[in-house]
Amino acid sequence: MPFLEEVVEVAPEVIYYSQTTCGSKFKNGDLLIDTIEGLRVGAVDPDRIPSFTLDAVYVQDTNRWISLDNRRLYCLKYAKIDPVRLRTTAIFATEKDLSNIANERSNVRVYAVFATFKALRLCVKRSLLEGSLTITLVPLSERRELDLL
Repeated sequence: MPFLEEVVEVAPEVIYYSQTTCGSKFKNGDLLIDTIEGLRVGAVDPDRIPSFTLDAVYVQDTNRWISLDNRRLYCLKYAKIDPVRLRTTAIFATEKDLSNIANERSNVRVYAVFATFKALRLCVKRSLLEGSLTITLVPLSERRELDLL
């Protein structure tokens, strides 16, 4: 099992998207198809560009990785880049825990740890804004594997 903030290399076929769709452009206006072509011909080197280390959530019981960077993952998969570097930003005990947060269920206990506030915000932003979810935060100085929490 990975540790929080650990960077690991994973085969792209075992990384799942966190959404069913993604846009055709990056926020800066660059087209995904141009990035894919750059990756294919070597003009874009994912090992030299920090943003190509994707933030991802790890689900312990299914041994699944879920990307929080869907556009970059799409480019890497389509360009057949293998392996893909992932930064573990959150660890969930079960797929159900992840589903409960995604569905904003406030009456269930979710076992998860987050490396950064960005990761937490991405997973639960609507719940936090609506005040429908209570979260107990553990200081990073106390981080450890989820089994030990």
